[in-house]
Formats: sequence, C-alpha cells, structure tokens
Amino acid sequence: MKSLKRLRNQLLVRYGNQFDTLCPNPIFILGNEKSGTTAITANVAQAAGLKVTLDIPPIWNPMHGKLHKKEVKLNDFIKDNAYYFKNQIIKEPVLSFFIPELIELYKDSKFVLIVRDPRDNIRSILNRLKIPGNLESLKEQNIDWNSSFWKSWQTVLYMDWMGINYDNYVESMALRWTVLYKSYKEHQDKVILVKYEDFMKDKGSFITQLCKDLELPVKNDFKQTLNKQFQSKGNRNTSWEEFFGVKNLERINSSCSEYFSELNYTIAQEV
Repeated sequence: MKSLKRLRNQLLVRYGNQFDTLCPNPIFILGNEKSGTTAITANVAQAAGLKVTLDIPPIWNPMHGKLHKKEVKLNDFIKDNAYYFKNQIIKEPVLSFFIPELIELYKDSKFVLIVRDPRDNIRSILNRLKIPGNLESLKEQNIDWNSSFWKSWQTVLYMDWMGINYDNYVESMALRWTVLYKSYKEHQDKVILVKYEDFMKDKGSFITQLCKDLELPVKNDFKQTLNKQFQSKGNRNTSWEEFFGVKNLERINSSCSEYFSELNYTIAQEV
C-alpha cells in the first residue's frame, strides 16, 4: 500500500513539474527545523483558505549545497520543480538560507521567519533524531549517513556545506541558528519576524495576527487544527544543562547570546 502511495505521489510530482503554473507571488514562511514552521504555516493556510506547500524534498541534501555554491541557480530549480512552487503559501526550512535570492526573484511576495530559542530548538531537533545533546561527537552513534533519512538531516547537524567551522554538532547547529537570524536582520525591511514562543502562548491570537500582518482575511475556522501535532513532540522535561551538559550549553550560548536581548531570551532557563 505504501509503495502504491509513493508511486502515485511520484507521478503527481512529475506531472506537476511539467504542467503546473508557478505562483507569481507566494507567501514564504521560513525558519529552522523544529521551530514550529509546519504548524504555523498549516494554520495560516487553513485560516486564510489558501493552498500550501509544506515541504520541498528535492531541495534537501545534496541540492541545497549545489544551490549555495551556485552550481544550480535557484530560479532554475524553482522552474524545474513547479509542483512545489504552485501554491500561494510555501514553507521549506532550507529556503531560509536563500532569503536574498528569494527576495530578488519574488519582489511582490511576503516573507515570514519563525525563530525559536536556540536551546529549545536544538534540543527538539536532537530529540527528533534520538541523539543525546551532551556528546563531544557523534562517532559512536552508529549512524548510517548513506540512508535517505540521515542524508536529509546530516546538513542540519553539520554546516560544512556553508563553509562554517565548528567544534562539534551542537555548536554547528547553534551557528546554523545565528546564520538564519543574521539573514533576517540584513533583510528585516522585507521579512516579518515571529517567535515560536508567542505562538505557544496563544495560538489563536497569534495566527489571527499573522494573517493580519500578511494582509490575509481570515475566512475559515481554524480552531480544530490549532493543537494538531504535525511532528513528533520533543521532550521538554529536562533542563538545558541536563540535556546538553555544561560544555555544549556554553557552546550554544556563546554562539547565539548576542541576539538574546533582541528576542527577550535569557541566559538562564526560565522555569
């Protein structure tokens, strides 16, 4: 049954890439993995009654490295993957690293970047991958980097593809977070910044306000989808220090803390 569904999806994508029409001015909702991008995007689409793309697998490893090195032009990639770029709202975390290019290509589009406290964000990613946060390296973790699953996550854990130097996997993900936030700061006149923490405080008001900021009328009741779990839930029952250990927690704080005050994040964990 799964193989038939996979085949059907492959045929739909192949047909769509050939015959679908690109949306001229989609809304791009961006952000790091496990920062609430899927839940927030799905709820905005439901509220506004718009069609949505929630992931773009063809841009995952190794394609995003080729795009970063300019071996493939983003505009050409978009044209070749019309199935994913036909909808009025597009969410794909990898596109977060191409904000300048997207702004240039989509001059009439609106852009949203979702941020989440990097300590919680990185812990949630590692929970998803069932990787401890207090290791020096992942050499002893028996990871098959050749599998399709780990290939897609490898470049989330390690930022070599952007030429970034790091001590270990935790510092690499912390630097990944800073790259995204710096990109927002460089283009904040074009990008709406929202926080995952604000979404969690009052989901309904958050979605309503974001729709307003995007000039989207709320057409549909979205209350039933507000608490839908789109991805596996991380374990928030352990403190940052318990999860990361002193050394790895310091690596995150050292990499990201210069931006904490702007986002009302604190060094110490709030209880």
